[in-house]
Amino acid sequence: MRLAAVACCLLLVVAGCQGLPADSAETREPASTVQSTSPTKTAEPSTESTRSPDTSSRTTESPRTISVEGGSLPYDPDGVWARVESMRGVDVGKPLTVRLESISGSLASDPPPFDRALGVEAPPEPLLGRGVTPNVADGNVVKLNADRIDTRVALEGTLAHEYVHVVQMRNRVPESLWASFGDSPTLDDRFAYRAVLEGSADYVETRYRRQYLPNSSGAIEDRYRNAASTAKRVLAPYYFGARYVNATVESPTDLDAVYESPPQTTEELIHLLPPGSEQPAALDVSVATDVEHTNRRQFGELFVRSLFGTGLNESAAAELADGWGNDRQLEFEGTNSTGFAWVLRWDDAANATEFENGVATYLEQTDTPGPVRVDRVAPETTVLFAGDESFVGNATASGGNSTVTVAAQM
Repeated sequence: MRLAAVACCLLLVVAGCQGLPADSAETREPASTVQSTSPTKTAEPSTESTRSPDTSSRTTESPRTISVEGGSLPYDPDGVWARVESMRGVDVGKPLTVRLESISGSLASDPPPFDRALGVEAPPEPLLGRGVTPNVADGNVVKLNADRIDTRVALEGTLAHEYVHVVQMRNRVPESLWASFGDSPTLDDRFAYRAVLEGSADYVETRYRRQYLPNSSGAIEDRYRNAASTAKRVLAPYYFGARYVNATVESPTDLDAVYESPPQTTEELIHLLPPGSEQPAALDVSVATDVEHTNRRQFGELFVRSLFGTGLNESAAAELADGWGNDRQLEFEGTNSTGFAWVLRWDDAANATEFENGVATYLEQTDTPGPVRVDRVAPETTVLFAGDESFVGNATASGGNSTVTVAAQM
């Protein structure tokens, strides 16, 4: 499970796995497994991953070795597995195969409509994957990018990361973690879910690199710090997830504590808050006009920060998103036009003002395909309109801090 390329919310030459949901507006039930073949899909548990691990992955007599297909590795995959298993303090079945494939091409994709309406562009083509752990036969296959096998340590840290995902699959972590977010997960839930899975794997990878690859590069902190603004969108759940895990546990043997009690919002993730300590503020959004639309719940602070971080520096994006309380997005569809109304509730009026000012700065520095405007409907609530000129020019919003009504014409 490691980044592959970008879509809506995110994707550099980083280690593989899964990014965020491609269509940032989607909140439907995920269709894929915990695999990380492409960040254009939300990879969540499926019934396929509830099978018992292949018994061939466990043996007490004449232990098998992990096979390598498609080439050779400059290090021992069994040795890496033994180290990761020891670091995690577990004894689970090995993966069957490490497969070397060229996974660098055809990974990029365009941002979804809402992101494009705000001028977000796809990251440059070099945003390529290093490795993935597709949930085929419960993590028995790990793929590494054959194009990156060029030095002794090439992808060894990535392989350690992918092995953590194998342990997660063996222990049914994706299923139990996903269940902790309830029956109607929001996009923010998906970000938090992904951050815990990927962040814990990056946490172990960082420890592995420090212990066994002290001169290697590629730790998540360095990748995030040095990434282009668009690339940070895909790196954000890895970086903030690893940061949260590092602040929460003492060692990789303690990861189950995070899996069993994860942050419930990305606000808690970013600010290192205890799970459930910062509940989303009340927000009800309705539509006054009879126009076809989709209502999507809670994109979350990490989405806000990473979205505007494509046009602002890190500190400015953080200031803009800080104080997030809740949000709803409405997408309106006309015969030949599309428009968006994004309602955001803030912790206080000062945070709402910081958002308004931050968006104004973002728009000064970003080319958008159509008009974008922000209305202040209440001291703590803002509405961002974006899309076709006719929609933005005619849309209105009214209400209070916790109840907003949007009217639109298409």
